[in-house]
Amino acid sequence: MARILVALVVTVSISALGRTVSADDPDATAILDKAMKALGGEDKLKKIDAAIWKSKGKLRLGDNTEHDFTGQTIMQGLDRVRSEAEIEFLGQKHKMLAVLNGDKALQVFGHMPLQPDDAVARLKSSLYLAIIPVTITPLTEQRLKVRADGEEKVGGRPAVVLKVTCPDGKDFTISFDKESGLPVKAVGKIFTLDGQQVTQETTYSDYKDFEGIKVAIRLESKIDGKPSRKSDLTEFKLLDKVDPLAFSIPKEADPEAETVPGPESDKLLPATTGYALFAFGSDRPQGIAAGVIIAVQLPTLKYTVVRPTVAENQVDMPTIHSLSGPDAEGRVAYIEDHFFVADQNTRRHLLKIIQLDGTKDTELFTRPGDAMWGHGDIGADLELSPVGGRVAFLSGLTHVQMPSAYLSVGTVEIWDVAKKTGTKTCVKALEGLAWFPDGKRLAYVRFVEPKAAAPADPPADSFGMSFKRWPKIPAVFVRDVDAQTESFLHIGWHPVVSFDGQSVLVSDNEGAWKRVDVLTGKSASATWPGLWTPIALPAQDVVLSLCVPTKGAKVRFTEHNSALVGPKEMLSLKLARVNANEFQTVVPHIDPRTRVSFGQIR
Repeated sequence: MARILVALVVTVSISALGRTVSADDPDATAILDKAMKALGGEDKLKKIDAAIWKSKGKLRLGDNTEHDFTGQTIMQGLDRVRSEAEIEFLGQKHKMLAVLNGDKALQVFGHMPLQPDDAVARLKSSLYLAIIPVTITPLTEQRLKVRADGEEKVGGRPAVVLKVTCPDGKDFTISFDKESGLPVKAVGKIFTLDGQQVTQETTYSDYKDFEGIKVAIRLESKIDGKPSRKSDLTEFKLLDKVDPLAFSIPKEADPEAETVPGPESDKLLPATTGYALFAFGSDRPQGIAAGVIIAVQLPTLKYTVVRPTVAENQVDMPTIHSLSGPDAEGRVAYIEDHFFVADQNTRRHLLKIIQLDGTKDTELFTRPGDAMWGHGDIGADLELSPVGGRVAFLSGLTHVQMPSAYLSVGTVEIWDVAKKTGTKTCVKALEGLAWFPDGKRLAYVRFVEPKAAAPADPPADSFGMSFKRWPKIPAVFVRDVDAQTESFLHIGWHPVVSFDGQSVLVSDNEGAWKRVDVLTGKSASATWPGLWTPIALPAQDVVLSLCVPTKGAKVRFTEHNSALVGPKEMLSLKLARVNANEFQTVVPHIDPRTRVSFGQIR
């Protein structure tokens, strides 16, 4: 998704090329002369100092569906640009902003700024191609090398090609219709939001006259050969001047940190035993690669590598989609996803088991299709039973739109680790599975009619109030997988079963939590300092949870981000006593996208 959205910012922007090209190739000079004449003439093109234009179109994101977007760009000279875009995704509108002001740059996604150390270089490099639809006069100046590079066909018509070498040594090509002289295609490298370089190919068509200058109305782009965007220019206007504030960049663009006041306890960690597992994403500790599974032993905090990474390449780069464990025998279950492959027809995902010491890395199955974008192959929730060697997950996912929530529903599958066999149950469930300590009972979530979930004694608090607007309500059930019987536990979702199986944490849509007594069904509010997402209940009244950092501790933000969300505050993994002001940090910085699990071995 990031590589597509960065192309959106490029498309609605103008390049910071500057006056940089010398066309000493006679063939290249002839091509440029014809192109400038076709676009309105060199004199008119060189007079372009400031302009504003708007566009709209469709983006094809990582989920392979099209999403509406609108954009506006203001430029002055060739080193001042302000590009804004808004995209609709999953029923919500997300804003993006890119500003270039000389040797300063700013990118904002959502409400969060993103300013990597090389922001200026990235933005300038990515914006090179966007100047082509407006003016090609910089290609007649100094420092860039331009030469004729043969012919090709674009849209079935013959075109001549120019190869342009930039001062940094990088090349891009521009193709011009052989008959009209108008630019019809540009191919070059751009930067994604996570710093990778990809190839963007953009075609230009349906030229229209604006104040004596021809501008392409229709743009269509591909990223690494895959369709990514179609857009139409809706407005274009030349400007005499632009308010300098349009290109202003704040001196401080640091996101505001959320913290919880201390002091911290020093008694929770020494009393807790087990292993916390992490499958790191983009923001990971220095020296740790994506796809690695790390185990942190409690209480010693000793780090060990469970699964090392494979060599990164452009042919096949597996990632960890989800993980669970360890179980009592020290086994870890995980989904190995092969999304980043050369041929999308070879995308696949594997269910595997590995020991904590890295041995016995065993495949249970391989299935076609990637797991990353939830195309229905497998859910994100993977649960390894504490004993008994069972793995539960959802497959055959479909999506359900509820007020303020876009949910996945699938069939519960249960696999036997020793036998390498699995069974699809008759249970249709939402994401959120949790085994009981006996390895026989499974907490899961499914929709029920509102009347069926109404308690005899309505709670005095507001837990689950937003569910009342839903046609169906999520509720947690406890299923005996051997007897194939089940019982209603409580409205809510995201169940977390305690180490002794006597209670279950459940949440509502607002992030409030209840602790439910399994035997009686009675519940009480559950909270702790900095609550974000509970991972496990490893001891009596103690929760292992992702939480906001403690006030005074170093706060970090993610650096490699989705363009729809932007930088996120990194969380802390903490032990906390439920309904008390006692907590202790276990791991200080965790990307909220990191897969985290916890288990205890014999």
